[in-house]
Amino acid sequence: MINKFDQFGKTFTILFIMLWGIILSGCQSIGPEKKLNQENENIATPAYTLMPQQPTPLSTLVPATIISGPDLTTSEVDDQIENDITPTLMIVQLSSPLEGIPLEELSQIVSNPFDYAGDGKDEGHHGTDYSFYQYKTYKSIENLPVLSITSGKVRSVLNNRPPYGNTILIETPFSALPVFFADYLQVQYPVSDVPYYTNLSCPEFQLIENSKDSTSRSLYVLYGHLFSPPAVKIDSLIFGGEKIGEVGNSGYSGNPHLHLEFRIGPSGYRFEEMAHYDNTASQEEIYNYCLWRVSGLFYQIDPMATIEFYLQNR
Repeated sequence: MINKFDQFGKTFTILFIMLWGIILSGCQSIGPEKKLNQENENIATPAYTLMPQQPTPLSTLVPATIISGPDLTTSEVDDQIENDITPTLMIVQLSSPLEGIPLEELSQIVSNPFDYAGDGKDEGHHGTDYSFYQYKTYKSIENLPVLSITSGKVRSVLNNRPPYGNTILIETPFSALPVFFADYLQVQYPVSDVPYYTNLSCPEFQLIENSKDSTSRSLYVLYGHLFSPPAVKIDSLIFGGEKIGEVGNSGYSGNPHLHLEFRIGPSGYRFEEMAHYDNTASQEEIYNYCLWRVSGLFYQIDPMATIEFYLQNR
């Protein structure tokens, strides 16, 4: 009995171990598959959607780079500057030539008015002088900033040469002025032969053209007797209201004042030198002085009459 019982126990034990092994083997094959299916279900039906991240702007990552332009010749630079300034010049309005004194008040400080002596004559007074010993809060006009009346190009810079002293000359083409004002100036320019006869000592006029377009007209404004030589160069661009010097007493002047001349002439002329009535004046300086003053090519007009017309019609 004992032997049979022992044999039965061993058989039962072996069967139990085999059955338990089969159960364990089944669990190992089913568990991972179920887990994988659950993960696939979670991916197919997520509870929320992740938005893609926006890339960081390049401007915050890459520093700005300055790209140099091509090298230009002097003439190319001048043409480029002239083209760039055209839109600004097309809306030029007149400004007062003296800081703190409105254009409307200039007539109150005229000390020597325009006096036209005739064609080809250097006599009379070719411009208008502005001066005062005391005006409002100003105790003297000396060193009062001189401002450009218009925008344009510098056509002459004189370093204390007689008779104008320290001087700057600025050209503004008619095309850059208001139409009503340009029309007014055009009427002032006489239709006659030049040069006029003059008894002023002058080299023989040949009227060599140094303008780009002799058929176009410009307003030339001269500022004379400045305190110091203008710190600009010929062909520099000047804007209306920009400071160009201070009132002085240089050249043939008896007291501090601003001498202002308005002339109409062909566009594009330069007066790199200009002087007269002095033994040190060169032939080139005298030629340019005569060309400016008495040739008739640059026709003098009354600055105050011109300014008053502008104020009444602007």
